[in-house]
Parts: sequence; structure tokens; C-alpha cells
Amino acid sequence: MQIKKPMVSCVIQVVLFLLCWICDGQQVLEYIIPENYAWSNNFHIKIPCQSTCNFTLEGNENDIFGIDSGFISITMPLDREETPSYTLQVRDTVKDEKEGAPTLITVKINVGDENDNTPEFTEKFMTAKVSVGTRSGVPFMKLHAIDLDDQTTLNGDLRYSIIQQNPETTDSHVFFLDPNSGSMSLTENGSLFLDPEKVDIYNLTVQVKDMAGGSMALSSTGVVSVEIVQNTWNAPGPVYIQENVAGSYPMQILQVQWNGQPVIYKLKGDDIGSIFSISAEGIIYVNGPLDRETQAKFQMKVFAENSEGTAYADPLELRVIVRDENDNSPTFSQLTYQTTIKELTTKGTEILRVQATDIDEPSTDNSQISYQIVSQTPTSKGPLFKIDGGSGSITLEAPHLLSYKNQYTLKVLAQDMNGAEGGLSGHCTIIVDVTDVNNNPPVFSEKKLGPFELSEETEIGTVVTKITALDEDQPRTDNWFVDFRIVSGNENGIFKLQTDRTANEARVILNKKLDSEETQKYDLKISAQNVAALVGRTYGSDSSVSLVIQVVKVLKAPKLSKDYYEVKVKEDVPVGTVIFNFGQDDIDKQNPRYYLSGNAKNVFSIDEDTGKIRTNQLLDKEQDTDCTLEIMAQSRENSSLSATAILKIILVDVNDNPPTLMGDYSDQYLCTPQREGQAILLKASDRDEHNGNLQFSLVNDPNIVRNWRLERVNGTHAHLSLQISYLMPQVHVVPLIITDSGTPSYKQQNNLKVLVCQCTNRGDCMTEVGPMPGKPSLQSTVAILVGTLGFIGFILLIVFARLHFQKKRQFILNTADRIPLNSSP
Repeated sequence: MQIKKPMVSCVIQVVLFLLCWICDGQQVLEYIIPENYAWSNNFHIKIPCQSTCNFTLEGNENDIFGIDSGFISITMPLDREETPSYTLQVRDTVKDEKEGAPTLITVKINVGDENDNTPEFTEKFMTAKVSVGTRSGVPFMKLHAIDLDDQTTLNGDLRYSIIQQNPETTDSHVFFLDPNSGSMSLTENGSLFLDPEKVDIYNLTVQVKDMAGGSMALSSTGVVSVEIVQNTWNAPGPVYIQENVAGSYPMQILQVQWNGQPVIYKLKGDDIGSIFSISAEGIIYVNGPLDRETQAKFQMKVFAENSEGTAYADPLELRVIVRDENDNSPTFSQLTYQTTIKELTTKGTEILRVQATDIDEPSTDNSQISYQIVSQTPTSKGPLFKIDGGSGSITLEAPHLLSYKNQYTLKVLAQDMNGAEGGLSGHCTIIVDVTDVNNNPPVFSEKKLGPFELSEETEIGTVVTKITALDEDQPRTDNWFVDFRIVSGNENGIFKLQTDRTANEARVILNKKLDSEETQKYDLKISAQNVAALVGRTYGSDSSVSLVIQVVKVLKAPKLSKDYYEVKVKEDVPVGTVIFNFGQDDIDKQNPRYYLSGNAKNVFSIDEDTGKIRTNQLLDKEQDTDCTLEIMAQSRENSSLSATAILKIILVDVNDNPPTLMGDYSDQYLCTPQREGQAILLKASDRDEHNGNLQFSLVNDPNIVRNWRLERVNGTHAHLSLQISYLMPQVHVVPLIITDSGTPSYKQQNNLKVLVCQCTNRGDCMTEVGPMPGKPSLQSTVAILVGTLGFIGFILLIVFARLHFQKKRQFILNTADRIPLNSSP
């Protein structure tokens, strides 16, 4: 926008100056100048000056602008597509010298656009493929054009149109080109009447205009060739896939095809997850083995979409059905069932019904289950229980069972294939507890309780007392649980019962305020009955108790001077020693009764009248920890009035335990001759408080002191070593004395057996090895060796003798041959 009127110019300059001054403290002037305009010499931009000014211009590249006498001039036409804006800095050198700081005025010149560029298609010749069945209004291609003018103005606002269709049809509006987006789609008639046998290719001349298609718009044209193809988008029938199929995945199950281009295939379904996928070619894959029990059917839709995600046609419905195989065993809802049956239950009574499920396909042999009892523990002569093979109902087969203490364990088998050979099976365990019947009523140990005294100011909710009923039936069952009821004496509801069934106890609780003037005595009759009905018996007088409650006027409660006391007691005080006297601490001198609680092991007792606390047994600091007792001082006139205090008894240790040697040293030894630095580390302990400061010494025996050295390491350890260089290898008894640091001290002698032996170079003890049981001794080995050698010698003697005899005989024969016969006379 060009500003011609000085007044308007001044106003704009002031507004811009104020806005920019608020932003960063610098004056800014901003102008809009149209591009391609031949400016005359009389056009100037005035720079404000209050007095004398001398302006210089900075940022004036290529000398497009000039400044003279406070006016900026333009020397040549501007081109927005080359440079959309210029920023100049005007400096006042006169003011700089006065103020000693640079003074800058920013002048921003924005080049206004004019329509000097023709829009052009990115491609002059374009092709597309459209399938019969494509829905109207779904873009199958998008035309693109570029205009270098300002896109934010009408100069860059493009409009698209079809200016010619070849061939023309009776209804020439086959295609629709969105003028704003350039998206091309079929018209409703075009979608209905496409037929590639009649027209297989349409050639469209398209045009793009700027200026929003106005009369002054610039334009260009292009050609779009649209091929019409047959519809191949047909819904397939159900696809059946066997579960647990082995093979290579992904595995192709189907292929769909949309004939048009471009196309993007998508597979959608609520429950398909990553189980199925589809390729860019429309091939549908299953990505892994299917499990019918996880999902038996899949319902999905196949979409053929354009690049904008719009479907060309209605999606194809695809059903995948998974075929079953017998790959699941029957499973019981519980691995272990537990039930009870009363000892008087009649034969044929159902005691339990088990149920197994098989997640294979229903109504097939794969899921048909048969039940049987395979074992019973303990066993019996005849079957005690029977199970129906089809329903799993277990009934009592025996006429009666034994004592309620018996328990039976049954093993039940569930097999599919209706129990046929080759079926899969599952097991469960059934535990049957035989319980008793309620033939013992609850009874009270006393006929009458009380009287209990209650102050008339006793708070509502106070527990008066607890009553307990005994029942000989099986505990923790309805035959044993007791319901307590107040049957008489409580007509106004002054009291109520709170039952604790875990202990068969009832607390008698005050439910309304007491008034001694209205009623001074309550005689409550309380009955006890079982939750279960009594069998063969009736409730007698032993099943009720009388509870008497006296209402007394308000009396002052006893007072103690403290809530907390401490006393120190030595652990060796005699039994019966008085360690504290609460009677001396009775402030109001009411002479209350004293009671004791928190008394573990009954170590202490309290005199009810005097409040003196005594020891009941010997104390032991090492066994008994410090004790905290709760003391109650109770009014003699009114048991509900009392005061309590805590007494902490701190046991003071007495040195009454000797120190002892700890550990087993049977595997320790010392070498002889003595090895330097070799010693046995001994450890001792004291149960008293002197455990960390023990003394170690040898008995005062010259031989012991000469042979052995004992050196204290710390308060619990010492080193034992040889005092002399050589000691006879054997087991030696070394008497040690360990003394604690108590007053008086306590010491004890410990006789330690120490093995002294000859050692190898490595320091290992060499001990004599005895004969192994069942193995020959050295003497027997020598005898065997001598006997063997003797036998071998005897054999050799016979051989040598025989050889000698043969040689002698040969010699005699040879000699005879050489002696001449005697001649006759």
C-alpha cells in the first residue's frame, strides 16, 4: 500500500514508532511499495527530524535507495519474486554527536506483489487408471501447479477446471475436478455408467488459473489421459485355516485386487491385531500359527484406498474360520475341591458336583468329557462314593460313614473323546470331611454371675462383663457357634450383647443410661443356643445363666500422684521382697483395691489391700527383661471407679554368671617343633554385663606355665600358643582361667584339649593312620608275601631237580655206549 497523504503517513509512523518503542526502544517505519513500478523523481519517504539533522543510509545494497535532505528515494523498479522486502538503517550523525550514542531509525520496505507470473502444471501430460465400481467423489488423482506470485494473495490463488473431454458422451460430466484442491474424481453419473468396452480411455484438457479464476487471471493447460479398467474388487468366500499348522510364516491365504491406480490396501478388524497382514500387492498373510481356543473366527474388512486414505469402493468382508484339533486336555475349575458330609447322611445324597471344561470346539468329540473316580484314600471294602460319568455328580454310595474325624481323598479323572482311547485327560482331587451333627448343647460353667456394680454415670458402651459358653461339638462350625440372647430382665433395653463367635463369648454392654432411683438392680437371664438346630437333645437349665447387676450412685475414683513410675530392683533380691508400695501414693486415702496386669510369667504380685508389690520368684537379669506393669487402684464401693498407672521395673544386674569358653576347638592344632606365629584364637563370653572385659590366664602350675603361652587379644578373645620350642606330639589338656570384671569378680576354670602334632613343611598336621577295617594288616601282608615266594621257590626246586635227573640219565646212556663189551675168553 502506498501512503501519499502526509498526514496519514505521519499517523502511521507514530503508531508504528509507539508499538516498536514499547517492544525494544527503537523507532521503526514500515512501507509497502508495489513491484515493477517506474517511480518518478518526486516520490520520497520522509524521515522525521525535530531540528538540524544529517542522515546517512545503511543496508543499501546495489544502491537501490538514496537519501537526501531527510528523504529516501527509490532509483529503480522492485521485483518481489527476487527480493520480497528491504530493511534500511537511517543514522542521524548530528544527534549522535550530541548524545554520544548512535541513533538509528529502522525503515522496512515490503514489496507488494502484482500478478506477473503464469501458473504452470508440474506435468504437461498426466495419466490415471480408474476401475469400474469406483465411488463418485473419491479422488483418484491430484493435479499440481506452481505459481511464483504471492500465495497469500489472489495472484497465487489457483483454480482448476476441465475445459474439454474426448470423447464426449451423452452425459459429458463423467469426471469432476475440484477447482480448489485439484483432486479429480468421478461424478455420480460417471460412477454409474463407466464401461471400458464402450470407452476405455478419456483424454481431458485441464486448465489452471490464478486470481481465483477471475477475468484478469493468467492461465495454462495440460492433458490428462484416464484409462477405464474392469472391476476386480469381489468379496471372497470364508477362508478355513487349520489351527497349529506348522510351516513357514507369513503364510499366504488369499489375494485381492483393485484394478485402478494408485491404490493402497489396508486390512482392518477389531480383533486381528498383528495376526494378519496385507502386502502392497493385495496378498493377505497369516503371520503365525492360529489357536482356535484363543479365537475361533476372525472378521475383517479389506480396503482399497487412495493416497488420502479414502476408499475407492465399499470394503470387502473377509471371514477366517479356524478349524479345531484335539489339542487341549479337560481342566477342572479347581485342582482341589473340599466338601463336608454329616455322619448321618443317607445313601444317594449328592455331596459335590465337579465340572471340567475342554476348550476344544463344542459339540464335537474333542470336547465331550467323561468322569470316573480312579482312587480313594483311605481305601474301603466297598466303594463309599460314586460319580456320574456324564454330569460329574458325586453321591454317597455307602449307607453311612464313620466318625466325623474321618477324611477321604478322591482322585477324579476327566477324559475327552467321551473316554475313548487316545483322548486327553485331566485330574482333580476331592477332599471329603465327615462332620458331626449338633447333638451337644452349649452350657455355662456357672448358674449365676455377679452381682456387678455399675455407677449410674457409667458411659454407654461400657462392657459390664464377658460370659462364655462351652460346646463339645466340632469347633468353628454352626454346631459349635453360639447365639446369646437376653430372654428376661432387660425389658427397657438397658443392656445389649456383643457376641464374639471365635471364642463363643458375649460381652454384656451398657446400652442406655442408668438411674439408681428408677432401678437399683437388674437380674438378666441369658440363654445360649447353637446356630444349627439341636439334634436329639433339648436345651436345659445349663444353657442359661443369671447375671445380677447393681446400680450404685457416683463415687469418687481413686487417685494416684503419677501416671508413670520407675523402680530399680537388683536381680538377687529374695522372693517376697517388697519392691514398691502403691498404698503410700493414695492421694485421697480411699483405701482402694489394687490389681496388677501385664505381669509376664507371674513374676510379681500385688497386695490387694495395701498396694505392696512383691517378687514371686527369683529374678534373673539374663533371662528376664525389664518389666512394665499396669497397676489399677479400684474403689471398693464401686468397681467401675478406678485409676491406673504404669510401673516400669528395671532389673539391675548382679555378677552371678561365670565366664565360659565358647566354640569347638577339636579341629585346631599346634605344630611341634613350634612354628612362629602359630596360635589358637580362643573366644569367651559372659551372660552378665561384663562380657566385653574378660581376663585370660593359665593355672598356677609350673609345667603349664612353662609349656604354654596365653596372650589376651581383647575383652573376649585370647591367643594360645606353645611357650617352648618342642612339646610331645599328643592331645594335651590346658587348664585356663577366665575372669570377668564384675565386683566381686567371677572366674571359672576351663580345661581345653589341644592337639600337638608334627607337621609337614606346609604346616599340615601328620597324625598316625590306623588300620582300615576289613583290610589286611602289615603282618598279614608280609606272611602272604613270604608264603607266595616259598611256593614259587618250591616249584623252581622241582623243575631244577627234574632237569638235573634227565641230564644224569643221558650221561649214563652215553657212557654205556662208549664202554666196549667184554671179549670172551
